[in-house]
Amino acid sequence: SGIVDRLEMSLKEKFSDLKIYKSKDTYLEIMDESVSKSSAIQFLCDKMKIGLHQTVSFGDNYNDLDMLLLTGKANGAQGVLESIPTHTLSNDEDGIVYALDNLVGE
Repeated sequence: SGIVDRLEMSLKEKFSDLKIYKSKDTYLEIMDESVSKSSAIQFLCDKMKIGLHQTVSFGDNYNDLDMLLLTGKANGAQGVLESIPTHTLSNDEDGIVYALDNLVGE
């Protein structure tokens, strides 16, 4: 992961107009600064004429943080969990199934 860390830092220094996230030890995600998971959710809500309160998202890492902050749900990395008011069990504990079962019951 050392080479990915160095690459991430180097690219961030050279391309400040890009969003660059290390989502796993060997994954480096690079995208235009105008692109985000939260903007995609907002676009879909507008297109489908539904409110954000009718949405739920699941994510497990820092590259999901903007989306999770928008919808208020998380099930992953500790720093992410600390930023989100609601979270579910881990993926190993079938967290998405658990969350959906509880949403249906509400």
